[in-house]
Amino acid sequence: AAQAATLPIIDYHFQRVSLSAVLANPLVLPIQPLVMVLGGLALIAGLAWLPLGQFLAGIIWPLPAYTIRAAEALAQLPNGSLVTGQVGLALVILYYALLFAFAVGLLRPARFRGWLAPGAALLLAALLALGAWRSALAAPTGKLQLTLLGLQGGPALLLRAPQGQTALLNGAADSRALEDALARRLPPFGARLDALLLTTRYASPLNALASLVERFPPAQVAFAPSISQGAARNRLVSLLRAQKVEMAELQTGSQLTLGQDARLTVLAQTPQGTALVLEWKNFRALLPGGVAPQDLARLPAESIQSPGLLLLTP
Repeated sequence: AAQAATLPIIDYHFQRVSLSAVLANPLVLPIQPLVMVLGGLALIAGLAWLPLGQFLAGIIWPLPAYTIRAAEALAQLPNGSLVTGQVGLALVILYYALLFAFAVGLLRPARFRGWLAPGAALLLAALLALGAWRSALAAPTGKLQLTLLGLQGGPALLLRAPQGQTALLNGAADSRALEDALARRLPPFGARLDALLLTTRYASPLNALASLVERFPPAQVAFAPSISQGAARNRLVSLLRAQKVEMAELQTGSQLTLGQDARLTVLAQTPQGTALVLEWKNFRALLPGGVAPQDLARLPAESIQSPGLLLLTP
């Protein structure tokens, strides 16, 4: 009952459904009353006399420890969660309306059979239409699309080539907000990134990319040399290695080709950032990426002249 009632809320907010929960709940739920009751008693005892509360907490420690270890072990199961993508609020409301109708007995078998066939057919047709429109809107447009995701800890820039290839430049501090922004703009089925380019010197966007690369697995990831070595980068690299994602280091002059006509070129590398230029047909976008103007001035004139777009970010 609890899983049935919370399923649409979890799916709506996190765009995924846990399959391992079917195993996790029977394993951990039986001891949760003891955890709550004994934990509450330990808390009350600690308020009265701290050493007594600590003593009681030590006695019941195996119960919450078992809960955490069981959840962590089941979270490691392969394909333990099903990524569904963005779920519309209308579907959530419809789910709860049907659940409420069953709970109060409005949908008795005799009444249910009368409208089951046409109702199910209409619902299926609506879902198919929704999926078809979503796929059509996410289909390649034949044009180069640049979407600046205004998220905290960015900037994150989503590039979409005329043939549909996608590349994400940097990330954001909030993983959930970043994933939601990408889910709204990537195809609903088999959403993935063709490339992930990381040029920011800060660690907060790196922390948010762990869950993103799991949901939208990139074909390749390129790091700028200016990215500081640290725990955030090490965790991300370990995850990418486990997923066997191709990794490289951005170097001056290196290029990323997006389809037939679009390409992204590294103009300069400095400790302050990475300058890039995006080209498609006769369009050029210059992305200084934190490189100082005096460093850009030393570049060949033809590499920075006449950009159609100059993207300045904090």
